[in-house]
Amino acid sequence: MKNRPLVSIVLPVYNGELYLKQAVESCINQTYTNWNLIIVDDASTDSTPSIIMSFVEKDKRISSIRHDKNRRLPSALNSGFNKATGEYFTWMSDDNIYSSNALKEMVIFLEENKAIDVVYTNYTQIDAKGCVVQQVDVEVPEKIIYRNVVGACFLYKNTVHKSLNGYVEDVFLAEDYDFWLRAYQSFKFHRLQKNLYFYRVHNDSLSTKQKEKCFYVTKLAQKRTLSIEIDISPLLKERKLYIWGVGDLGRYIFSALNSYSIPIDGFIDNNSTKWGQFIDEKEILCPEDLRCSNEKKPYIIICSSCSEEIEFQLEEMGFAREVDFINNYLYIIDAYGKK
Repeated sequence: MKNRPLVSIVLPVYNGELYLKQAVESCINQTYTNWNLIIVDDASTDSTPSIIMSFVEKDKRISSIRHDKNRRLPSALNSGFNKATGEYFTWMSDDNIYSSNALKEMVIFLEENKAIDVVYTNYTQIDAKGCVVQQVDVEVPEKIIYRNVVGACFLYKNTVHKSLNGYVEDVFLAEDYDFWLRAYQSFKFHRLQKNLYFYRVHNDSLSTKQKEKCFYVTKLAQKRTLSIEIDISPLLKERKLYIWGVGDLGRYIFSALNSYSIPIDGFIDNNSTKWGQFIDEKEILCPEDLRCSNEKKPYIIICSSCSEEIEFQLEEMGFAREVDFINNYLYIIDAYGKK
């Protein structure tokens, strides 16, 4: 490659001694070598600082910043990117790993496709021990209004970051999705269907430990960023309201809606072992019960990490998006608030 633009990688970390070495080494092992790595230590109390220092001393492309107190992920990202000088930006988590050709493939793509501002790729999901769980193929950019399609491996022009003034610090746990939603309003995205990253899922990860809060903040980011106005209040008149999903997310949303005095008629779930059971006197029904109903179609709030599959299932049953179901319960709160 004749033109070798600098790539700035930010790696925020808090008490990441378990996996940090693997993450940094995956940067060092890149076949594309024109990068700098900015590690932001968000006031770690374990051996993270000494691990960082060992890498800083060995490789002049690596530098570090340390927060005196824990300021959480979006603040750490902003600290790192304030120091970044690359033409292209990206960031990674301390428990994840790049494929050796990740940067090269993404840089080549952006250099050959100047109209594209953000590129993102497929990735492999691994467990705590590094064993492969599944391959994940990312979705097309147009789906971003429903969920974070960008995933874990991406590269974008520094002008994207500067235009957006970085990450919003009050959307912790959905800072990346909020960033992409805002970027999508003005910049062009493209998915690169190459598997270039290993994304680790384990019990200590933020997305696992704070699943319910992450779900709520994600939906809040959707609602406040997208320029789509959805008034579903007329659709809810004389219709029953169901939550699809009885896991942590469904129960969390049920509790949240209760706090707004929004009545729920019951739950739907694909797990046959749940059918006929009750949650706070609300019965869990089989999806086929919706099809067999002689009454007016109920309105469905999707509260599941499998939302894409459920959306397809509902459409197969004759339900229409927004007319009959939605995956952002905050619009339900608005609808009842307008009554």
